[in-house]
Amino acid sequence: MSEKTAPVVAPRTRRLAPRTPPRPLPPVPPYPHASDLIRSIDAAPAPAVRVRHVGETEDGHRVMTRTAKPIHQIRAVLKRKAIEHAIMTMADDELARIEVESDAPFEPSPSAQHVMAIAEVRRKTLRPAVPVDLTLRPTVDEITRSRRGLSANPTWQHPALVQAGAPQHTGTFVIQSDVTLSDRYPVYVDYLRQKKTSRSSTIGGLWTLRILTELVGDKRLCELGPGDVDVFLHAISVWPPHASKRRDYRLMKAPAVVTKAKRLGDAPIDVGTQQRHIDLLRTFFCWLENRHEVVPGLLKGVRLFSSTDDRGQRRKPFDPHELELLFHPKHDKTFTKPHQYWARFLGYYQGLRVNELSQIYVDDVSLIDGLWCIDVTRDRPGQRLKNNQSRRTLPIHPVLIKNGFLDFVKQAKNWGRVTLFPGLVWGANGPGDTTSDWFNRSFLRRTCGIKAKEKVFHSFRHNFATAGERSGLSDARIAIMLGHSAGDSILRKHYVLRLNLLDMQQSMSNMQFMPLQHLPYVPAQYEQAFEQAAEDEARFERIAEVYDRAA
Repeated sequence: MSEKTAPVVAPRTRRLAPRTPPRPLPPVPPYPHASDLIRSIDAAPAPAVRVRHVGETEDGHRVMTRTAKPIHQIRAVLKRKAIEHAIMTMADDELARIEVESDAPFEPSPSAQHVMAIAEVRRKTLRPAVPVDLTLRPTVDEITRSRRGLSANPTWQHPALVQAGAPQHTGTFVIQSDVTLSDRYPVYVDYLRQKKTSRSSTIGGLWTLRILTELVGDKRLCELGPGDVDVFLHAISVWPPHASKRRDYRLMKAPAVVTKAKRLGDAPIDVGTQQRHIDLLRTFFCWLENRHEVVPGLLKGVRLFSSTDDRGQRRKPFDPHELELLFHPKHDKTFTKPHQYWARFLGYYQGLRVNELSQIYVDDVSLIDGLWCIDVTRDRPGQRLKNNQSRRTLPIHPVLIKNGFLDFVKQAKNWGRVTLFPGLVWGANGPGDTTSDWFNRSFLRRTCGIKAKEKVFHSFRHNFATAGERSGLSDARIAIMLGHSAGDSILRKHYVLRLNLLDMQQSMSNMQFMPLQHLPYVPAQYEQAFEQAAEDEARFERIAEVYDRAA
């Protein structure tokens, strides 16, 4: 039997209906007040937008460039590129037509022949004589998803793409919704909680949103625009420091605060604080952009200073004279609470942050492999850390043991303490606020007379890092002891062993700190603080029982 052959069916060609070239995008509304504010502090302007331009020669070849230059310069650049392509094409023809002569005792390689052919064409042909005719047509790319939401980039596309049905853009971004700012605040707070954003950052963001709402009103999200952003930027440019706490401003709405601050001529908040307000509001706008509920690009690129600007070191270490003042024995007899005595030691000799030392539990101090250590963790109620690298276990410095730190821990255990330091208020930002306020506002400024703004409790960590560097420790080892990342290299991630306690103890003992005079810890001096803390906790427990029965 003869085999049946299937009939040959010619493939069907797909015809694309031509479309008319789309209209160019409308210009993005500027931020006039933001531009004036940026210029007023001598900040670098935003870089010019680079646009992609594509040209086509008579033979259908495309040349491309991406630049912010004017159109007459763009044509010159594209023409040079087209001429280079024409020369390369003519070189191929020349290579096929002529025989390349060479005195070399060997046959030239194909690459060498091609180079020689190009040289021959350049010798025979003047560049302006190369026939090149460029045609340019403006179109727009399809709306693409960028890192900060939706964006449409103007370009010069190949004419064939337009004729074949390149995507068109209407030139407008329409959002129709009755959702207002206040409708989204609870949802945004739940989103921040799900991300495990710190309480202080959440509260800071809500304060910024409150300022915006009081300035522009509870607007619908679809009505927010650059004008509202300008109102907000102008307000924070004259916003007085601590307006929510000062008696002159704390009961006033945002528009009244702005008007009064301008009349009184009060100094505004620092530029860094203004930038934090901008960043918090931009984060909220980006969240709304991802939900397609607001016009894209609000506050995009608004920055009051560059990250490369030399704005000076925000914190500086204490100099030798200031350290002598801070650790002078005359202060030791005036302290009434244990954290007033030990905070200086834990910051200077251990490199702990103020909240890390204030939230230590009694069980966080333990004997591990024969070494007394402090476990810096967030595993217990109320504890929190700045980042994952902050979790670490540190051997206790010999100076602390010599001055009676273990006796203090024993005293806390005898009083039945759960947390180590009595008398600290565990507020929204943790117990570190109590220690920080006492040290920075009272002890440092008033008692010791150190007024420089760059000198705060955090300066002890700068002293710790400086002592480690002067003692020959590596940057990675110092970073680990301070609770920073030691680097993300493959070598360190997968091959280098983690620093063990014995090595860390040896490194800490070899650090050359400035010799200071101080009296040892006297437990009897702080018995009253433990007694007062025990009474306060008992009273709070009784109040809690009353409310539990009432409920």
